[in-house]
Formats: sequence, C-alpha cells, structure tokens
Amino acid sequence: HEFKPLHAVDPLLDEIHDLDIPNIRALVQRDDRGLAVFDADGVLWHGDVSEDFTLWMIGEGHFDGQLWPVYERCNREDPAEGALQILNFYRGLSAGEIDEHVECFWKTGAPRLWVEAVRATIQWATEQGFTVFVVSASPAPVLRPLTRYLPVDQVFGLELAFDDAGLATGQPDGVVTTGTGKAERVRMESRLSVHLAVGDSCLDVPMMRLSSGVAWAINPDDVLREVAEREQWLVTTETPE
Repeated sequence: HEFKPLHAVDPLLDEIHDLDIPNIRALVQRDDRGLAVFDADGVLWHGDVSEDFTLWMIGEGHFDGQLWPVYERCNREDPAEGALQILNFYRGLSAGEIDEHVECFWKTGAPRLWVEAVRATIQWATEQGFTVFVVSASPAPVLRPLTRYLPVDQVFGLELAFDDAGLATGQPDGVVTTGTGKAERVRMESRLSVHLAVGDSCLDVPMMRLSSGVAWAINPDDVLREVAEREQWLVTTETPE
C-alpha cells in the first residue's frame, strides 16, 4: 500500500485554518511532539473491520451465523454493547486459531477502503516525531496486522478473555475500549500530551477530549456531530475513492 504525498493533507490543513482551529503544522512547534490518537473503523478506513471479519468467518464456517441477527439488533440499540456482543462469535476458539484466521482474512478478504486523508496524516505525524496510537472497539486480534499497513506505534482494541483451557470465553479482558475506556487505555499506556485525536462516533468523544490541539470528527454520528459543533472541532465528510 503506497501513501499519498504530504500535499494530500493540504485540504485538511486548510479546513482546520478556516475553522480557526490550531493548524496541524503548528503542532510541530511544540517541544513535546506528544500523541496523535485515532479510532479505526470509519476513520482509518470506510466500514467496520470487526463486522467484515465476522461475516467472513461465518462464510468460511468458523463462526455461528445464527448469532448475527442478535448482534445486529444489539448494535443498533447500543454500539458499545454491540462491540461486546460480537465477542460471542469467538467463544471456543484458541488464540492461535484466531490469529491464523485473522492472517487469512487480511490476505484474502476484501481489501480495506482506506481514508486517504487520514493515512496521509498518520504518515505526516510519524515523520514529525509524534507517537501514534490506534484505539478501537474492534477485537484486538483483528486489528494487529494494521501495523504492517500504517506507521503506528501501538494498536489497542478489545482484548479477548480465555479460560483455563485456552479457549475464548466471549468476554472481554482488561479495559473495554469504548467510550471512557478509550481515554483510559491511552492514559494507561502514555502520559504524553495528546495533540491530535480523530474519531467518528459517540464512542470516541472521551478520547477526543484528551486533545489539547486538534480534535477531528470524520463522518460523525449524530452525537459526535453535536459535540463537535459545540466544541468547534474539525468536522469533515470523507467518501470512498
């Protein structure tokens, strides 16, 4: 995957300037480069990699398709609960089996529809010395291959709990990376100042509030849009190319 050059970010920089929000380039004037934090689904790419992987696994016969309507109903009513509900598909699989399926999915499944402005911004932030985190409500094993495609320092998602036999229980382990859990996970890993935070839904608001510089809402849901407009955060609409 090739990155677009830095000029691909220029429309973003112009939009930040027009909204009278500190220009991203101004962040490099700081002595502390700090953190740039990003959600994954709807931010790095269009669509939801957790759902795509789940449907792929159902098609391959590894997940129980009868659980899908239950998940969809739960996710419509409460996305945070939906993120936990989807973990039920993994029940009974070992970590090794999950990793093997994830590898196959990333190699043979439908390619990600990347949001090019965000990919260019991540490349720029890395080149300028920022520490880049991705913090997502998707299962962590599905996200781990991401480091091969983007220059990010850490990727955090929902960790799976395993029983004494080494099989997934369908429950999360550790911090639940939705809502306030996203901000908590960032702070557990680093005390650096957050200078750029990017999200697309209500689940990202606490993490975005950590930013002392730019908060950027991409294709926001209604809740995030309301917060972003009130806080004068950057709001953009990105469409697949």
